[in-house]
Amino acid sequence: MQGCIEKQLNQPFGLTITPTFSGQSLSRLPIDELRELARQHHLVILRDFSHDLHTPTALVHYARQWGEIQSGSYGDILEVREHRDAQDHVFDHHDMHLHWDGVFVPTVPEFQLFHCLQAPGPEAGGQTTFVNTRALIRQVPAQRLAQWQAIEVTYRIDKVAHYGGEVRSPLLVHDPRDHEWVLRYCEPAVTNRQVLNRHSLEYHGIEASEISEFAADLHRRLCDPQFVYAHAWQPGDLLIADNFSLLHGRRAFNSQCTRHLQRVHLHGSPRCINRALIHAG
Repeated sequence: MQGCIEKQLNQPFGLTITPTFSGQSLSRLPIDELRELARQHHLVILRDFSHDLHTPTALVHYARQWGEIQSGSYGDILEVREHRDAQDHVFDHHDMHLHWDGVFVPTVPEFQLFHCLQAPGPEAGGQTTFVNTRALIRQVPAQRLAQWQAIEVTYRIDKVAHYGGEVRSPLLVHDPRDHEWVLRYCEPAVTNRQVLNRHSLEYHGIEASEISEFAADLHRRLCDPQFVYAHAWQPGDLLIADNFSLLHGRRAFNSQCTRHLQRVHLHGSPRCINRALIHAG
């Protein structure tokens, strides 16, 4: 792969790969090497390569080269765009809280593969945000880390879209690949507006009197720019995100703008069993 591409480290993490000549095909990039880069950098953006991934068949064929696809009620590809009759916040235009994917299903995917069919305008918003929880945890003082290790959180949400149910998860879990600590947290949704299908949180292993301070401190750390990357989409972008190491969310965008992403979930090998799941919706 050397010589035909340019690699640029993103700040504060992630890697953008671009071609060195016009018309260079995405198919020339070895998947095994890209997969290792995604595990190393936690986020890989492939931009300006020639490809035909705008067709569902081609996107699924490409994704299967990365690993086993985790399908849902929507099939292999989730079309992520605003719905005028949205019943869930995934399909509206507001900001979305940080979370990991696979919360309410029996297995947790290793990667998300996003393809940008249409990008919002440069001033329309809609960036996808990612938080490097490995790096964040390394900066947490020992006393705070000990508190986090004792906490579990129960999440509940109604199934009005493709997911739902009840989960009780430790706040910190070991990455199944190397057993380093990573964060498992679905942020509370904002309280200053109506949220479609708001999830609930119940904390365990912490005194009720301590929850407010704990949650505020965690929110502050999750917003720290040294751990946050916000991706501004361009048409044709392919982004591979490490779902074990990262949390992700979305910034609000102008309603009825052209933002249209496609998302595919990819299992690791072996599959990561969701031991926190109590029941799926």
